[in-house]
Amino acid sequence: MSLVEKVRGVIADTFGIPLDGIPPEAEYGTVEGWDSMGHIMLIGQLERVFQVTFTIQEIPNLTSIKGITQILTAKGISVQ
Repeated sequence: MSLVEKVRGVIADTFGIPLDGIPPEAEYGTVEGWDSMGHIMLIGQLERVFQVTFTIQEIPNLTSIKGITQILTAKGISVQ
């Protein structure tokens, strides 16, 4: 499983939608439930799943799967 697939799974679980409803290019506003309140829930879930803490400077960049995976990679997170 790749990091992108894992992030997609977290998004699907957070918003209660099927994984196939989360394309790899998904971003804030393009996924049902990924609105301002949903974004807060997603950040918390990402922190729990990947055991990281996002800084206030990183949070604005967590608005797409690409941005999320870039920040997780910069934090040394990878999926085997």
